[in-house]
Amino acid sequence: MLKYLFLMTFLLFSQTTSAFHLRTSVKISRSRVFSASNILKATKLEVDAVKKAELVSKISAKSGLNKTQVDAVISAFIETVTESVSDGKKISLQGLGTFEPRLRAARQGKNFHTGEIVEIPSSMSPAFTASKSFKDMVKESKK
Repeated sequence: MLKYLFLMTFLLFSQTTSAFHLRTSVKISRSRVFSASNILKATKLEVDAVKKAELVSKISAKSGLNKTQVDAVISAFIETVTESVSDGKKISLQGLGTFEPRLRAARQGKNFHTGEIVEIPSSMSPAFTASKSFKDMVKESKK
């Protein structure tokens, strides 16, 4: 039951994106040029988002717990994952995936207003890697 609760909590806060990149711009009409990022936005898979209240209701119905208890568990789960990853810890949930902090390397960026090259410092960011079984489940659901 907890594994299902964690899976549903993850689905609330995640989205899948396409794994391809377009490297050129495409001219669509006379004077309108669409960039690769705009084309990707237009071709993304439309997915309905599940709000926390709806998630609480579904888990409550399946688990037999009342909505207040389920809401407390989901809130505690989110708080615990957030605190642990913020402290530099890795959380692995079998059948779901791994939450972990990742170091983003320092890099150069460009200020498009001035054309100036700026140094972007390294930073930590949260990351989630889905388990193989979770990826397979999502892959099979598209067929």
